[in-house]
This record gives sequence, C-alpha cells and structure tokens, in this order.
Amino acid sequence: EWSKSDSAKPALLDSAALAYRAAIKHGKADSKAVAKNGLALVYLRKGDPRAAARELADASDDKVLTPGQRSLVQYNLARSLAAASDTVAALEAMRHSIQLRPDNDLAVDEAFSMLLRQGDATGDSAVALAGYLLRANRSFAAMNQLRPCLDRWGDAPSGRLVFAQMLRAQARLGVTPAGVADLLQTAQAHPTLAPM
Repeated sequence: EWSKSDSAKPALLDSAALAYRAAIKHGKADSKAVAKNGLALVYLRKGDPRAAARELADASDDKVLTPGQRSLVQYNLARSLAAASDTVAALEAMRHSIQLRPDNDLAVDEAFSMLLRQGDATGDSAVALAGYLLRANRSFAAMNQLRPCLDRWGDAPSGRLVFAQMLRAQARLGVTPAGVADLLQTAQAHPTLAPM
C-alpha cells in the first residue's frame, strides 16, 4: 500500500526498506532482483534517486528475471536516472525497457516525453524508438507518439525521418483516404516536408 500513496509515511518506508534489504541478503536470485527494484522505489519515495539507480543498476541485467521484469527494472532505473538529472542515461534505460517489452506503455510514454523535453534531442531518437514499436506491430502507438515529435522537429533536418516513420506506421495500419488526407495536411504544416 505504501507504494500507491503519495503521502507514504517515513516509518512505512523504513520498514519496507528493511524488508527489502533482508530479501536481498537472504533471498533467492530472482527474489533478490525483485527486492532491489522495491528498495529502489523506496529510495525514490525518500527523494534519493542516486541510491535508487545504484540498486537498479545491479538488477537491470539479471538473467533470472523475465523480460517483463527486466523491462520494469529498466523503467525504474530510467525514472531514477531522470530524477538524478542524468537524462542521457535515463533515455538509454528507457530504450532498453521498450526493447524488452514494446507493450510497456508507461515506458513508451515516458521515453517520448523525455525526448520532447530534452533540449538537444533530435527526431532521430524518436524514429528509433518508434521503430521498436513498429517491429512489435504497435503502429497505432507509433503514430500517436510521432505526431508531437513531428510538431517539434518537423522543420528540422530530422523532420523528414520522423515523417517517413509516420508513413511506415500509416502503411501498416492500412492506407485509408482519411489517413492519407491527415498525413498530407500534416506535411503541409511543415514547409520542409512539402517537396517530399
């Protein structure tokens, strides 16, 4: 319950940390990795993202975890790194999370949000992330995530790459008159895309 509450009491967090540490010290390999993830969440709640990242860095490549569990660990590692202002490493961890589980909508949403907030990011990174979604047959999710990216980078050199990835997603969704009209209207909003 403490993990769902925004007003988690310090005593509950301390108790949870003790239990997780005991599981890390005495548990089996798979429960140790899960406990490290839980302890990291305690550190995040307590406002210590660097300690959270240290716990998760050890657990993130643990082979006893399922791909889904590793994806969750990578997602929480990314959250910890982002909270510690290490955006580059956070994006890399988020990318790993999406590679492991392209259906992890939390990771997908957060990765694209991080890209859009990052000052020096380019559309190339968005295209690569969308590629994971397309390979997992998540074309609709790719289209939804790429639209704000095109708004951000549509007039930059990488805007053409973002638009091309949107065309791939639309083709996989099926070419419809409404879809084509929407893409043409989108292209017209960005003069650098018009000559395509």
